[in-house]
Amino acid sequence: MGVSNAGLSRRADIGIGDLESSGGKLDPEQEKRFLDLIKKEPTILSQARWINMSAPQRKINRMGFDQRVM
Repeated sequence: MGVSNAGLSRRADIGIGDLESSGGKLDPEQEKRFLDLIKKEPTILSQARWINMSAPQRKINRMGFDQRVM
């Protein structure tokens, strides 16, 4: 049997906590360079909507895809 969604969410929270406590957050200049680099990579991210944020977290109402992803 696979891992539950709650289990995956706990793992993600632990991973993010580790990044933040060990200096994993980027300063604004590093963040801009990193995001510019990622946007250019040939992945599904190039089709994503990007929102510049002034805080490390943001509540989003929903997310989805216009068409089937293969």
